[in-house]
Amino acid sequence: MSMKDEEKKHDQAQETLEQQGLIMKTIRTIAELRLFMLRNERPIYFISASPFNLIGIEEWVGSFKFISYIDPFDGRHPDVFVPSKIPGFKPKSIEDITNHLLQHPEVIDCITRRGGRPGIVCLMFNEKTEEICKKLGVEILLPTAKLRQHFDNKMETVRIGNKAGVPSVPNALGPARAYEELLSEARKAGLGTDLVVQTAFGDSGKTTFFIASEDDYNRRAAEISAEGEVKIMKRINCRSATIEACTTASGTLVAPTHDRNNRQAGADALQGRLGWQ
Repeated sequence: MSMKDEEKKHDQAQETLEQQGLIMKTIRTIAELRLFMLRNERPIYFISASPFNLIGIEEWVGSFKFISYIDPFDGRHPDVFVPSKIPGFKPKSIEDITNHLLQHPEVIDCITRRGGRPGIVCLMFNEKTEEICKKLGVEILLPTAKLRQHFDNKMETVRIGNKAGVPSVPNALGPARAYEELLSEARKAGLGTDLVVQTAFGDSGKTTFFIASEDDYNRRAAEISAEGEVKIMKRINCRSATIEACTTASGTLVAPTHDRNNRQAGADALQGRLGWQ
């Protein structure tokens, strides 16, 4: 075999491994990134309440499918699979929905029939999800639940931001087991008395409390006082915006700023907490 034939055979083998997601080539441009992702042949699934968070990525990533609890497309999207509803299932969290879907017979059948080395991404998952996926032979293409839980703690993200020199709304971290203790912590930090209090975990604002009086505190006392540490912030008027980024071995990808969230009535699975469209 000539040297030219050897090189061609090597390139073909390299290309096959890259397509299967077994090795990563060095990507230098957006065009190369788009081509690399489009040529992906490994089955990848987004498992969540709805396709909202990653909708459109199927046009960038080959072999990408959505497995959802809610179908905003009413069956018209070819890459969205929604299994039939199981009577009696009442989710209390996004993690509940993720685990419910992964254990649904129709979802297991869908993933098994498609074959390959299935990988999944989720909006939220926990240790139970990891156990389920291990039994199914499915890889979670995300950091571990333990690490995600650590960084999902709002107290930790404040500390990380401070260490990195990224300031946040004026705040103090400390206990607020009574209204007077809350005011004491706020006074020490010069935050005033019109406050916003957050506990460590929670999504879509369900653990964010606006406290401007003792009556306000008393209405949320059970949740706030149960925490050993809360984030106490000065209340400000701000323009809402969010930005997402993904750190990889090849660099950090930053998405455009998202400055508008509109709640679609009736599109939520958790009584108003999942219907942001």
